Amino acid sequence: MLDKSTGAIRVEIGEQGRVVPNPNEVKLDSSKVRESVDLKANEYIKIEDKVSGEIRIERGEKVVFLGKYEEFVGGKEQAWALKVNEWVKVEDQKLGTIRTEKGEKIVWLGPMERFVQYSKQKAIEVDENTSVLIRNNRSGQQSLITEKQAFFPGDDEDVMEVRNLYKLADYEAMIVRDVKGGDKFFFGKNP
Repeated sequence: MLDKSTGAIRVEIGEQGRVVPNPNEVKLDSSKVRESVDLKANEYIKIEDKVSGEIRIERGEKVVFLGKYEEFVGGKEQAWALKVNEWVKVEDQKLGTIRTEKGEKIVWLGPMERFVQYSKQKAIEVDENTSVLIRNNRSGQQSLITEKQAFFPGDDEDVMEVRNLYKLADYEAMIVRDVKGGDKFFFGKNP
């Protein structure tokens, strides 16, 4: 309802059989009537205050009604449930920072955040036959992780590749060239 004398808008929420206007009020046109959003337990929605520009998050399980000057930003989104061996990277688009969220938990995004990947990632099992080459984004330094573990990258780390151990048979040989162009020779051994 719009109060003609003051310009104030009155918002009525919920199912109501009748809404009776005050003497100075008129009903807004139907385009101003808005639906509520019913959020399930793992759902959330972004809401922008058109006056201040502030964006806030409403998490389920509940019914969300908009205020006078609010609008939904996009539609309903789902939080990601991570299992114990899963991880995902989240970017704060306002600050430009990236954080790594590791399972077992539910990951909710903030008002200015987005998932960097389009799917959850599994931890890499580093063992005697598998290693991981990572790159630190701050220093540019690459490292080879060989310690046995379920490997999750840090906030500033990217997985370059997963490397498997090469086992040479007795009759096989391998030449490996290092960064400086030097060659190393490896031969299979007799039992």
